[in-house]
Amino acid sequence: MVREAADVDDDTVRSLGDPALIASRVTLLQQEIAAQRVACFEAQSAAHAGHAVYARRGNLFFKASDPGRVVKSQQESLQRLQARLDSFEKDAS
Repeated sequence: MVREAADVDDDTVRSLGDPALIASRVTLLQQEIAAQRVACFEAQSAAHAGHAVYARRGNLFFKASDPGRVVKSQQESLQRLQARLDSFEKDAS
């Protein structure tokens, strides 16, 4: 039995149709989006100031050699997370 939304992928959460599991996935995505927004802001601020830029991949951060590309990549990751959240919120309603 699945106990947490983090234990399975999006399709499995949807196919199980458990409202509590879907709500848990929505909460998880909201937390990931909040962290990704911080990563975007930090990358943009560092790039603007000419400092070293770090990219976020899940829970890992690494120093990047191309600040502009990192900022764009971080924003794209944020957009993908937001699309996943929107999809789950639509399914929940």
